[in-house]
Amino acid sequence: KTFSKANEILKHVSHFMRNNLLHINMSKCCYIHFQPSSTIDETCARTRPYSIKNDESRAIFINGQEIIKVSSTKFLGIIIDEKLNWAAHIDHLIKKLRSATGAVCRIRNSIPSEHYRTIYSSLFESHLGYGITVWGVALQEKATDSVFVTQKHCIRILFGNLESYLNKHATCARARPYGFQKLGSEFYKKEHTKPIFNKLKILTVQNLFKYQCI
Repeated sequence: KTFSKANEILKHVSHFMRNNLLHINMSKCCYIHFQPSSTIDETCARTRPYSIKNDESRAIFINGQEIIKVSSTKFLGIIIDEKLNWAAHIDHLIKKLRSATGAVCRIRNSIPSEHYRTIYSSLFESHLGYGITVWGVALQEKATDSVFVTQKHCIRILFGNLESYLNKHATCARARPYGFQKLGSEFYKKEHTKPIFNKLKILTVQNLFKYQCI
């Protein structure tokens, strides 16, 4: 019934487009069937219902052309998935943030320190805050959240002790003084980012989500 109703509506849409000399780009058309995560996985052919070609009760068509069903798609820069858990968008965002962190690390020594805050806002936080009121509901209120971990990585590189952070595991034991060859647990501890956030008045990703929603 849902597919039949959708096809009926799209017939009216197609009729309106033709009457107004407008064109639908079928290569960019797709649809998502939103469903809870507890439903049966449709990747198995035996779990999918039998369907006949051009059967309007099991597919959606425009002008006789079937619209492709997808599990996720990008809309206005935000990836929407069929489960609405925003996992696909967060994975894409983390890759983008890591790329921005790499760019920050490469240009850090060529820029005066007073411009670091501007660099962070333009290259990193601009991606982090885009559409956060939509996908931010998937953030976890803990330090191990994947997006928060990526943010702390950028903060340590740009505002922290970069030499100590990057060279921790590059130290040769033979180059250290006698009696200091064995490194204790303190050596492997990462620099705390909370003082940096407080000093520079930078919002964590969780607080940025709350601020944008207020």
